[in-house]
Amino acid sequence: MLGVTLHTLVEVGCTCGHISRALPWRAAADAQWEQVELGEWRLDGPRLAGIIVFLALRLRLSRARIRELLMERFDLTLSTGMIDETLREAGRASVPLEDALVADIVQAAQRHVDETSWPESGVLLCLWALVTTHTVLFLIGPLRREMLENALQDGYLGILISDGDVVYRAWENRLRCWPHLLRKLRGLAESSDRRVSGVGKEMAGLMEKTLMAAIYAARIDPPPEGLPVRYAADIARLQKLCEAHQMDHHPALRSVVLEFVYDGKVILRPLAEPLLPLSNNAAEQALRPWVISRTISHGTRSEAGSRAFALLASVIETCRRRGVLSGDISVPSSVLPARVCNSPRSPPSRR
Repeated sequence: MLGVTLHTLVEVGCTCGHISRALPWRAAADAQWEQVELGEWRLDGPRLAGIIVFLALRLRLSRARIRELLMERFDLTLSTGMIDETLREAGRASVPLEDALVADIVQAAQRHVDETSWPESGVLLCLWALVTTHTVLFLIGPLRREMLENALQDGYLGILISDGDVVYRAWENRLRCWPHLLRKLRGLAESSDRRVSGVGKEMAGLMEKTLMAAIYAARIDPPPEGLPVRYAADIARLQKLCEAHQMDHHPALRSVVLEFVYDGKVILRPLAEPLLPLSNNAAEQALRPWVISRTISHGTRSEAGSRAFALLASVIETCRRRGVLSGDISVPSSVLPARVCNSPRSPPSRR
């Protein structure tokens, strides 16, 4: 059942004829949120706004289908423009939570990161995912190192776990995702070129059947001399293959070999520290639902829409990871959407 709350604003007249009238609270203008106003003068309350966010982001319904559902189930008529406005306002109201998410990301000992393409009004950007055990932060922006530097605020000292994109090479304290490399090596092994296939099969065998198996075994019973010493001959053979083919005329083979040349220490680091993770699955799994959303919606239409989407997705995914249900969330009034916020302060914008 829907409930309707009527807020009455006080108006007092003086004997001198002056009238004092209370006005609904409005947030100050924010350059990052043009045409997204926050205020108490709204038609939809916090519960309805929460339902709209849930339907749009978690269930990936279009604005038109949300409108249809509200009309059929609750006999409530909202325009698609009102629904879209509610989503952007909810995103702006969630800005104060972003600093808390960033703080958790920066303090984590390990952080997974990945990105996927994201269209914004005809411009191809990237949806970034920064993932720890209990926190997920999404960002939408270009595929540039500055995106991560801004998010981490030059304060991240933990391990960065990523794929082989060049934007991550600025971080020395890093791990490479082995499944990414193994997929590329298996691709080489299936090549119709016998020479390329032979190199791919040998490198894949060394990485998977020898070194990866040794890492898993060392997690249970580590050898006294350490894996780098025990498997020195296999490591040397892998390095020799890379040196022999780093200038190869076959582009796919040369590309994979150069990844080992540039990131050799990073790739083989788990041999010295077997308890370190070998995959970047956490970031890939965090991105997967939003990749489906991108396929359905074809991205976002504005900068404000992208920022609202990233903020709301971050809050939703973080709550899901922490096992927090909507009924268990206790949010201070200064963080609630301004349509129900009685605080005279505007939610602070990050930076």
